[in-house]
Amino acid sequence: MPWVWLRLLVAAALVVGGGIGGEWLGAMFGLQRPAALAGVVVGVALATWGDALRGERLMRWLSGKQETDPPRLIGFWGEMATRVEKALRLRERHVVAERERLAQFLSAIEASPNGVMLLDANEQIEWCSAVAADHLGLDAQRDLRQRVTNLVRAPAFVALLQSRSGDQTVQIPRPGERGLLSIVVRPYGDDQRLVLTQDITERERADAMRRDFVANVSHEIRTPLTVVAGFVETMSNLPLSEVERKRVLALMSQQTQRMQSLVGDLLTLARLEGSPRPAVDAWLPLARLGASVEMDAHGLSAGRHRTGFDWGDDVQLAGSEAELLSAVTNLVANAIRYTPEGG
Repeated sequence: MPWVWLRLLVAAALVVGGGIGGEWLGAMFGLQRPAALAGVVVGVALATWGDALRGERLMRWLSGKQETDPPRLIGFWGEMATRVEKALRLRERHVVAERERLAQFLSAIEASPNGVMLLDANEQIEWCSAVAADHLGLDAQRDLRQRVTNLVRAPAFVALLQSRSGDQTVQIPRPGERGLLSIVVRPYGDDQRLVLTQDITERERADAMRRDFVANVSHEIRTPLTVVAGFVETMSNLPLSEVERKRVLALMSQQTQRMQSLVGDLLTLARLEGSPRPAVDAWLPLARLGASVEMDAHGLSAGRHRTGFDWGDDVQLAGSEAELLSAVTNLVANAIRYTPEGG
């Protein structure tokens, strides 16, 4: 450590120089020893004063914002200034890096389709993502430090916060519009809470439609099953003529085809739910679709109805050809089935 030896050398030079100078001056008046001692004291005072000035310059720089370079000093204080500056610059780089990581983390949270809100021990909003603010009808900036139960008054949400439970989920309506939210509250830190929100409106609507569809299909299947079971019992217990037997078998075949159609609808629904969306650039000429629909319609009607189709001129659709054909064919088939002959 060269600054140690330099510091000792400077202090020794001042002390020795002061003693020699004092002794030289004292020789003129016959006071060599007192003058030499006084010179040593002056040398010590000069060393101390110089040291104090350098320390004061460093302390003044440390008391500021450290936006400029530290004072250029030598010896001990120069070494101290250099090391302090390195430590400060290293801390600044760490702070900048932590801020960047925090910004990236918050940006990732903002990109999530679910909302995130942080509450302190007093249930005041510390931070709120834009999605959570939209879900709960809040302002992500204006409502900071506000008590969340003063802003979101849904009884189920308030009860969940008061219960202090971390394993429950509640559902509340979205403020100001039709929709449904799922909310989870998790404890963390020093009595703080993490609030997670998810819009489950579409999921609940899809589940409701699926329940209704299954209920309707169950009802529809029950009717042909009852008919087929009745005919089987009839054929087992009663002697039937050939004409009656053929009639019963025809009705059983009709009801069986009806059940097969319902099962096919169920399989189609399951396939549609699990298949990817069709490409938006897959264009289909409507006339080609119409030709297949007309062929099926004429076969189903067998000349019992008056049919007319208008597919437009050079019209195209974007989508899955098989699913579009199925949809339009079902509409036309229903029109034929439920239209009286000659209609």
